[in-house]
Amino acid sequence: MEFMVYVIDNSGFDTVGGGVDTHKRNAWQSSDFIEIKTSPEGNCYTRKPFPTLMTLPGFDNCYVVDIILNFFMARTSTAGTVRMDPNFNRQAHPEYFVDSLGRSRVAWCGKASIYHVRYCPKNEHSAELIRLYHDRRQVADEDKRDFNMQINTFWYYRNHMKCKATVSLTEPTRKRREALGFTDYFY
Repeated sequence: MEFMVYVIDNSGFDTVGGGVDTHKRNAWQSSDFIEIKTSPEGNCYTRKPFPTLMTLPGFDNCYVVDIILNFFMARTSTAGTVRMDPNFNRQAHPEYFVDSLGRSRVAWCGKASIYHVRYCPKNEHSAELIRLYHDRRQVADEDKRDFNMQINTFWYYRNHMKCKATVSLTEPTRKRREALGFTDYFY
């Protein structure tokens, strides 16, 4: 955390993120460039690797990016001006960073990393809390499809966003995402 504060205070960047479970960029993190194509029928955004990875001068293993994982720290005076839409109260990760384009400077630094516990330890939490955690995180496929269709509808009416894609997804991952309603085209 101290390193993230140091980067924000000394780089002029507004948002600094780090690695999750590693100091290296994984496949998800390497698709950190957001390209938006506009048309009268609707806008499309694509997450893909930067054509040329730009280092943040003076900061080892830090890079200029458009989108980062949900482990980040931001300067409230600038990044805080990008507000979260209440329609995206459960999932708002790419929406926030698309809204931030041109308004917030974002960097990823490998030195700032955390370990993510992907389960709720039984000896530390009540059975009720564990059940609530699993109900929230492990939603049935049909509910995920409905939820993703709702998010896609919000995107279309709010940002005239008709499609999205991530370039680095492997074919099995892409098929699984499509089965859950993560389609490239909303309308």
